[in-house]
Amino acid sequence: MYRAGSIAAIFLIILGSQAVNASGDPRFGYMSLESVFLDLDHGTTTYHLTYRIDDGMRFLFLFIGLNDLENRVLALVNEPSGEVTFCDAGRADVVVWNGTAIYGKGMYYYPKHTFMATIPNITVRTPQGMKYFRMTDSVPEGIGYYQQI
Repeated sequence: MYRAGSIAAIFLIILGSQAVNASGDPRFGYMSLESVFLDLDHGTTTYHLTYRIDDGMRFLFLFIGLNDLENRVLALVNEPSGEVTFCDAGRADVVVWNGTAIYGKGMYYYPKHTFMATIPNITVRTPQGMKYFRMTDSVPEGIGYYQQI
């Protein structure tokens, strides 16, 4: 029983060490962030994240599953209505249905968005093209786009 308590205490310390920082370090707790690719399509926003997980946490995920990682991904993306559609130890996809403002007749607007950590590379794809942002915690400006219905 003592051993189980020790393991639980170590686990809580690891989970409690979530690092949200403004120093430009691309870490979010036990995740080292690499990139976010946003795909804007007919009012739906899909976030494709790539990251690395600390080795100790990879081992724990074998026993506890990926529920904590999915919750951390949702917290990082900072989209309350987001839904994790895929998640593993190196990448995740989050979909936000109606994640952009829909103005009708194929006109959409994705507003400024802030993540919970610094992302080394953010790419935003619309039907009109791509926008790139480096070492930032946000898409600093809204993006309007047109898409045939």
